[in-house]
Amino acid sequence: MNNAFRVLQLFCILLLIGFAAGCGSEDPVVQPPVDQTSPGSIGVYGSADATSSRAVVQDDYLTVYVVHVVEDGATASNFRIEAPAGWTLESAVSPFEATIGDINEGISIAYGDCMRGSIHLMTLTYQALDDTQYSGTFRVLAHTQWPNGIQVANCNYDVLENGRGIDTEIQAVPAMESGGDQDRKQPKTDQ
Repeated sequence: MNNAFRVLQLFCILLLIGFAAGCGSEDPVVQPPVDQTSPGSIGVYGSADATSSRAVVQDDYLTVYVVHVVEDGATASNFRIEAPAGWTLESAVSPFEATIGDINEGISIAYGDCMRGSIHLMTLTYQALDDTQYSGTFRVLAHTQWPNGIQVANCNYDVLENGRGIDTEIQAVPAMESGGDQDRKQPKTDQ
């Protein structure tokens, strides 16, 4: 009964957030609901489109992106991020307005629509360590309130608890080695 209550509670929270926000990212394609069986995977990447694990360090800040890769479609997710030991989180910004929680303990994000593809969920900026330790493994884990698994609401608003969290080894490089002429005064985050 307790597990059923938690699933119902999550569903109600995500449904209310989705109705209230009605917002979404412009990156993924919004499509009508379909039967969904796969919740996809959530990982931390060096790019917002989930194509690289190489991240750039600018003025001692490292920016990485949390991305939900799902082909069958999703409307929301619950998860948390475990950063490499000793890294200090400076900012956690989501392009979605309907977010509840904390990235370290657990965050719930409502997408506003059924979305497919690579869905950019968050931009995380960390204080980088010294020059010799610009690499580390980020882990995507279950929300602390719902520890049975990473939860994803499909396009039918069914809560799936078998979402896959990706352990990602981020290879960070100083901005001068990345080849970009980026502004090096401020860490980059989504607004």
